[in-house]
This record gives sequence, C-alpha cells and structure tokens, in this order.
Amino acid sequence: KVGALYKRRRDLDRQLSALYERRDALDAKAERGGDTAKFREETAAVEQAIIDANNQLTDVNTQLRIASPNSQQLLPQSAKADAVIKSLAPGETFVMPVLSSAEGWTFVVRDGKITVYPIAKGQGAIGEYVSKIRRSIMPANDASSPPPFDVASSRELYDTVFAEAGKDMSGSSSVVVAPNGPLLSVPLEILLTGPTDAANLAGAPWLFRQYKVTHVPSANNFVGLRRVAPNSQASKAWFGFGGFQPSTIVQANAKFPAEQ
Repeated sequence: KVGALYKRRRDLDRQLSALYERRDALDAKAERGGDTAKFREETAAVEQAIIDANNQLTDVNTQLRIASPNSQQLLPQSAKADAVIKSLAPGETFVMPVLSSAEGWTFVVRDGKITVYPIAKGQGAIGEYVSKIRRSIMPANDASSPPPFDVASSRELYDTVFAEAGKDMSGSSSVVVAPNGPLLSVPLEILLTGPTDAANLAGAPWLFRQYKVTHVPSANNFVGLRRVAPNSQASKAWFGFGGFQPSTIVQANAKFPAEQ
C-alpha cells in the first residue's frame, strides 16, 4: 500500500509540473495578444486541473502519514531557507538543481546566502547525459568489464548543471546535493570538472577529488536529518569491520561457482 501511495504521489507531482508549465505558456501567449476569450477559457480549465491535482496530492499525503508516519522525511516537501542555512555546518554548501522540461536552475546555499544559476537544458537533455554515463560504467551482460568511460558526457553534465555554481562551491569542506529528475540516477562524484585525458582517468579531475559529496532526497529531508542526527564531533575519519572474518577458498567457491 505504501509503495502504491508513493507512486501515486510521484505521478501527481509530474502532472502538476506539466500543468504549471501549460499555465505559464498560456500566460505568455496572452501577453503577445490573440483570442483573449479562448485564453481565459483554457487558463480556467488548467487552473481547475491544478486545484484538483493539489487536492488529490493532499489526500495522498494524508494517507501516507497514516500508513507510514516517518514517510514525511522522504517526501520532497519544501523547506524554509532559514532552516537549510541553520542546518549547514561551517564551510558546508547545499546545492539543489531543479529541472523542468526545457530548462532548470541550480540553487546554492552557503554562508547564509542563496544564489541561483540558470541551467540551459531540461530533463530530456540532462537525462541523455545521464544515460550515456550509466552505459559507460555498467558492463553489458556478455562483458566482463565496462566499456570506456564517457568522458565527454560526464564533463558536459558538470558544465551544464554545476559549473556556474562551482564559483560558490569552491573552498567548501563538503557539498550536500539534493538531485532532481534524471540526476537521481547518477553518482555525481564521477562528474569531471575539467579537461580529461581518457587514457589517464586515474589522474582525472573527478568531482569527488574536490569535495566530500553527500546526497539527500530533498531539502526537507536534509533539515530533518540534521535535527535528529547532529554532526559527528570526531576529528579523524574512521573505517572498520565488526568481527570481520574473511571467507575461505572453499566458502568462496561454494558461493560463487566458476560456471556462473
């Protein structure tokens, strides 16, 4: 039931995005002149569809709160700018790209200031970059290793979405990113921030070399997590295993037979 509600909520979000774009397009046509009565009639129909969709969305959110009380942390609800600013640690930057069908904006929050940068391409073009990158890091079913990494798409995606925002990100101790749309399907750490020799990826300017990158579902989720889980006070990085015992050759062969 919860899964079906999440799917319904996602579908309503997409429906509302399309309706808002349609309303904006109608407003732009009305400003250029034309059949005013027709524009008013179409706009009224779109406005009613927006009201209906929002009412359905409210109902779905109510059902989600009942079925899964902690679900609100995962929903892409809005968060107040002050709450995001207060949740950031010193030297930390919050970045949120927002994409529409034809364009987008990258919101950057740092040191108590919010800056917005335009994205010249929309979900379709960004999604194509993401698909190309994913195909270049995932081996085909009949291959033992992935194909050559798509350097061009990785660099183009960074330049399109993050290059302008990089001016505000520069010098950050860490970057928290709330991706949107197709950007949810790619690890942003593997974006390339500058010219790259495809034959020397070990020395490439990967985004992860510049920042510690943390992904969150939404600004609201980020604020909620910081409220319940304060930043660690540890001064050094740590990595460990609890009672780790390596598998023997016999165990490994039993779990992963050579014929598979």
